[in-house]
Amino acid sequence: MDQYLPRSKKFRYIRVQNVVSGVLAFLCTLWVGIHINRSNKSANNFLEVSSNEFSSYSSSASIRGSNTVGDRPIIYTFFQDVNGGYGDGPLIELWKEYWAAAGWEPKVINLETAMQHPDFEAYNEALKEVPLGDKPDYDRLCFLRWLAMAAVGGGYMADVDVLPLWPVGHEKSYKAISDGKFNVHCGARGGEVPCLMSGAAANWHRMAFSILEDGIRHKDKDVKLWSDMLALQDIMANGGGTAVEVSNTVIQGYHVVNWLKSQNNGFDAGTCGQGDARTSIHFSHSITDHLKDVDEKGVHYRHEMRPKLAKEWLAEWAKSCIDESSPFKDFLLSQRPTDDIISSLKD
Repeated sequence: MDQYLPRSKKFRYIRVQNVVSGVLAFLCTLWVGIHINRSNKSANNFLEVSSNEFSSYSSSASIRGSNTVGDRPIIYTFFQDVNGGYGDGPLIELWKEYWAAAGWEPKVINLETAMQHPDFEAYNEALKEVPLGDKPDYDRLCFLRWLAMAAVGGGYMADVDVLPLWPVGHEKSYKAISDGKFNVHCGARGGEVPCLMSGAAANWHRMAFSILEDGIRHKDKDVKLWSDMLALQDIMANGGGTAVEVSNTVIQGYHVVNWLKSQNNGFDAGTCGQGDARTSIHFSHSITDHLKDVDEKGVHYRHEMRPKLAKEWLAEWAKSCIDESSPFKDFLLSQRPTDDIISSLKD
C-alpha cells in the first residue's frame, strides 16, 4: 500500500509502522511479565508454587493418580515433523515400544496439543520476541512443548531418544510426581538438559512462561539463538531454581559409544554400577558421530542407525547388569539387532 503514498506521507507511514511495531513488542513483553507475576506469591521468585493459583491446571499429579491409564503411568514425548516426512519416525516407534515394555503408557503430543492451551495464541505471538536462530520452526516448538504439557495436565515428558533402564515398580524406576517442585531429571546443576522432566500441571504452566520471559530478555543482547535449554539453565543460574529439583538420573549419550566399544565380553561391574544409579538413558544425536563413514552415508544413515545403537546398548545392559529375571529384561534381550553394530563404530 505504501508505494502509492506521496513521499512525505510515505515517511510518516513508515515512522508510524515502526512505532506500532515497538508498541506491540512492548505489549508482548508486558503481557508475559504480568502473566508470570500474576502467578507468583513473591515478585522475587516467580517459580514459587502456590496451591491456590492456576486452579484450571491443578492436578493430583501422582504417578498412580490422574496421569495414568489404568495402572500404567503416562509418559509423553513431543514430536512435530519439521523435516518433510522423514526424520525420527523409527525412533518414535522405538520410544513407544520400549516405554510400553517398561510398564508405561507412552503418548505422543504435538503442536495441536499446545494449541489446546488457552494462552497459546498470545504465547506463540510472544515467541516472535525470542531469538530462535537458524531453525526457528524447530526451536519455537521446543518452547511450545512446555505449554503442551500444561495443556494435558502435567506429568512426565521424555525426549524421543530417552529410554528406560528399569520397569515401573522397580525401586530404581521413577517415583511419584511432586506437587511442590518441578523436576529436571537430565543433567546436573549448571548443565540442566530438558530431555526428561516431570511436574504437576501448574508447574509446567509456570515453567513455560518462565522460559518465555527469559527468552524475551535476550532479544536485544546480540544473541542469535536462545533455546529453551539455555533459558532453563539461565533461570537456574540466576536464582530461579529454588522450586526446581535437578536429579541427574539420565545416562548421557557420550557414555553410550564408549561402553559399546569396550564391552568385549559384556559391561563390567563399574559400568553396571554407573547405570545402577540412573533410571534411563539418552541416546542423543551425537552418538552417530562415532559411526564409520557417517558423513559420506548421510543423514538417513544416522536416522537408521540410532535405533540400532540403542537396541544394542540396552540388550547388553540387560545381559550384563540386570540380575533378576523379568519380562522387561527378556524384552530388551529380544531386541538385539541381528547385524554387527559394534563393527560399524569407528576405532
